[in-house]
Amino acid sequence: MDLIDISLYVMYVSIIIPIVLVIVFPIIQMVQNPDVLKKTLIGLSSILAVWLIGYFLSGNETEVYNLKYKISISPLTSQLVGGSLICLYMLFIISFLSIVYSTISKIFK
Repeated sequence: MDLIDISLYVMYVSIIIPIVLVIVFPIIQMVQNPDVLKKTLIGLSSILAVWLIGYFLSGNETEVYNLKYKISISPLTSQLVGGSLICLYMLFIISFLSIVYSTISKIFK
């Protein structure tokens, strides 16, 4: 083994250990404190609901992509991309409105 192999193994270990710790420690914290788990599940389910709304609002216009860009995109891929973009727009609007609301409510308090 030369220096490059040893460096690669050190790099692999340096990447794998933090990834495992980032996954394991929040799970331990959620098991010890169920309120954190409840809040996390509420947040994840609300983001999933916003994404599902965006997915069902989007279309699968594959003909436009196939004719204009000369690439083949499946209807599912087109709808996933469109749904993700609509979800992004909705989350941007929600975050903007929440910032405006919090700023206005601080003024009147």
